[in-house]
Amino acid sequence: MPNRCRLAFRLLFLMLLGLTQANLLLAAPRNPVDYPLRVHIYDKHQSHSAKYRTYTGHGRGNVIDGGQINAMEYNFVCYDEFLVSEAGEDYPAKWKKPGLSLELLMGVIGSDTKTRTCELKVALKDYVFFHTNGKLVEISQDDYWSRQQAHAEREQALAPRDLDPSHYPLELSLLNVTWTDNTAGMHSGSGQGDLRTPSGLAAVDLAIRCPVVIQPTPEGRYYRGQWVDPGHAMTLLLANLADPASGATCEVTTMLHDDVYVRQATGLIKAISQDEYKQMQKPAL
Repeated sequence: MPNRCRLAFRLLFLMLLGLTQANLLLAAPRNPVDYPLRVHIYDKHQSHSAKYRTYTGHGRGNVIDGGQINAMEYNFVCYDEFLVSEAGEDYPAKWKKPGLSLELLMGVIGSDTKTRTCELKVALKDYVFFHTNGKLVEISQDDYWSRQQAHAEREQALAPRDLDPSHYPLELSLLNVTWTDNTAGMHSGSGQGDLRTPSGLAAVDLAIRCPVVIQPTPEGRYYRGQWVDPGHAMTLLLANLADPASGATCEVTTMLHDDVYVRQATGLIKAISQDEYKQMQKPAL
């Protein structure tokens, strides 16, 4: 093969390999449970290079790691653009190098499953950024949590939670939950369960925040829920059926799967196919 043809072939191969890798990265769903950090982007300044198809910039934000929250300054070079956080919206993230760099998880507009990521180089601060009266100010950790608690109490007083069971049509069997943190009266954790949908059961990985610690459900029992963002976020109702007004609610981030989770005799959680699950439900002859 002439050298010129070999060179053209190699260039074509590298181009196709790059496209294939990019498509795989785009198509591969990422579990939000694997991104336990929460990042709030307050401001961002960036430029775009059409030649290298990259976004380069810097900005400020907060990163919440369990019960710890810190202001951060960050910079980045990414192939995909992310936006400034709106209201109470945060990005899921995970540390690549604790305290130095993190991976931001972003959804893809028009898709329920595709995600992209961007690495932020960060410099953590002892204080917390807080947006008030149109300005971004620096406040202490204690002041931040006090303000969050006061805000939650005001929201509760002004807009009492919907505790009507008939408004929670979803049924979630919580097979496993691991609690990892308790901050400002809210318990945080992650787990697995099965969600009953119109087409049947669907396995679900979840991240959960509750005012109380809840336990896995016994066989045949479930928590009622309602979608906040179908397929991605839901609210669980924790009501005493004898006194619904005594209930509370949990915030749940979800990732649905095509299979079903089952609890084995050993207590371990295993994913099986829909066909295997249907076979398990057939009565023994």
